[in-house]
Amino acid sequence: MQSDIGSKNISGRGLINHIGILYLIVFFFVLAYGLGISALLLIIKLPFTIIFSLGIAIPIAILYLLLPLNYSATIFLIFMMLSHYYLSPIIFPVAGMELHPRELMNLAFISNFLVNVVFGRVYWRKSIFLIFAWLYFLFFIYCAVIGFLFGHHWQRVVAEIRFPLFFLSSFILPHCWKDLEQLKLTLRVMLGVSLIVVLMSYALFLYPLVTGRYFRVQNFLGEFLPYKVGPFRLQEVRFNGHMYFELWYGIFLSSFFAKEKWREKIKSLLLVIIFLFAILILKMNTALVSVFMISGIIIIAYLPSRLRLFFGLIFTFLILSFFLTLAYLFYSEILSWTNSRLGISLQARLVEVTGALQNFMESPLLGKGFGSMFVGLGLASNFARDLYAQATFQTLHNLWFYWLFKGGIIGMILIFSAFLGLFLKSAFLIFGKGEKLREDAYYWIGWWSVWISQILIISLAFPRISYPIGQVFFALSIACFIVLEGESEKTPVLDKPSNVRL
Repeated sequence: MQSDIGSKNISGRGLINHIGILYLIVFFFVLAYGLGISALLLIIKLPFTIIFSLGIAIPIAILYLLLPLNYSATIFLIFMMLSHYYLSPIIFPVAGMELHPRELMNLAFISNFLVNVVFGRVYWRKSIFLIFAWLYFLFFIYCAVIGFLFGHHWQRVVAEIRFPLFFLSSFILPHCWKDLEQLKLTLRVMLGVSLIVVLMSYALFLYPLVTGRYFRVQNFLGEFLPYKVGPFRLQEVRFNGHMYFELWYGIFLSSFFAKEKWREKIKSLLLVIIFLFAILILKMNTALVSVFMISGIIIIAYLPSRLRLFFGLIFTFLILSFFLTLAYLFYSEILSWTNSRLGISLQARLVEVTGALQNFMESPLLGKGFGSMFVGLGLASNFARDLYAQATFQTLHNLWFYWLFKGGIIGMILIFSAFLGLFLKSAFLIFGKGEKLREDAYYWIGWWSVWISQILIISLAFPRISYPIGQVFFALSIACFIVLEGESEKTPVLDKPSNVRL
């Protein structure tokens, strides 16, 4: 008995010693940190705003580094969701380059992952999805190498590789959550944030109708411009995060078809309408085409099995016909930047496509690489009149021609291989688990339809996927499929009713 008590006392003293050492380390760290901040303010005499920022940012950064992965991933995803495509509220000049808050957040997330690797708090998963993700990322590495070999200025090459660096999250996110239920907690938080953005969009849309004061500004919060529909003057509202409107629209439309109880159907339909009107407020033609494609995929997915294949083939034929028609109109020069009847916005995009094709023909196999650019006629509208001036193009609105211009045939082989593998693997995972669509599958049917639409449709006229928010959405989609794949191998997740609340 005494020996037991003695051993407990020894272990207790050991614990107290460890706690004492920890407090001592924290004390000296805080002391050194305080002295350092004081020296920067009083001796080096840095501006107070910088000192204040350091005083807040560094402790928060240290706390973030120590967070478990599911919490750090949630914060990272929400931060990226609410970030502008490319504008920032503040920029930090470092060594001749400009660092944005989103890049610091990306670095912090990677660092947090490494800390959790040391602590052994990582849920490692293996998947063929990661092979296809590496193929996609390899495209950007290839274009950067080609850019340097062609002798393009290193700053222009670095400028184009910065956004793809956010896709590194695709190799971290799959290992952040213990299981599917924990992942759904993060997704529910993101849904709540999206609903807040929707309410803000409605409020800003109605405000000019009541007050008569319209906004014409683009800043780190989004884009806000007035426009006319017939005799009516309306406010275009594009708050950051509007990309996810289409995601929740697709998921709840799928939920509407999947749910059997009318109460759940009405709830899903209400959310579909809420997000659909929010998409209309954006005034983005490509978003409306994307909604059409999302809706088509989901409706076909819930048709009886004897009709699903038939209508699926018809829908696929319509999509292919759409692309072939665009190709024919472009080849016959009906779709030409010289055709003023097309409108200034479409003309400007056709200028980009024409220049990209001309540059592709100069190096069809290798492509021109990152940092390459060409000169063309820049077209824009100032609401009252159209503007024309010579412009330099390094990136394009049409991602497919951008990838072709930068990567050539070799680069497009990487892109097509990555997308084909990801599409087929995810489709088999979601649709190939049984003859009937189960209740739990609705969420991922909606997600898959939006994911496909973002890549195939939106990328024709808007480079959303290439921006940091798009790269992270792409990475999150892959992570969701990997977690879903792991859960379906352990238990038939898609074959049992879901207890996930939305």
